[in-house]
Amino acid sequence: MTGSPGSRRPAIAPWVHVAALAGYTVLCAAWSLFAGRDLNWDQLNHHLYLGHLWHHGRLDRDFMAAGGQSYYNPLPYLPFHALVVGGWSSNTITALLGVLHSLNAWLLHAIGWSVFRGRSNRFELTIASVVMGLAAPIFLIVAGTSYGDPVASLPVLAL
Repeated sequence: MTGSPGSRRPAIAPWVHVAALAGYTVLCAAWSLFAGRDLNWDQLNHHLYLGHLWHHGRLDRDFMAAGGQSYYNPLPYLPFHALVVGGWSSNTITALLGVLHSLNAWLLHAIGWSVFRGRSNRFELTIASVVMGLAAPIFLIVAGTSYGDPVASLPVLAL
């Protein structure tokens, strides 16, 4: 048997991690579809517009000093804008954004795997920590929506 020193449990096979990551992705996409289409004031006035500014090279003309738009970074909104402009259906956009946002769970999995090194129940603790992260109300509110927070958090978690 392999594993950490003193452990009586076998090592976790790589395919088990892959299955967990795929499960997180399916959960996020399913939750996004269950929660339904996102239609809020910010979606049209900020999220879609900021992607439009970037894609059409208008940042230098439409970004006014001290204007509301000048405080937002358009990069997290590019996937949403690209999907809308591409003519995708609202359910497909919601599911694909949920899949993109599931990358947060992937990174939480990597963090948990690192944090729980040396524990005999390392995999179970990792899964539990990811489930708690996915169940956090702030994530549930924005998963699969046009909000940029789940995209902007990716580099933070990756560092």
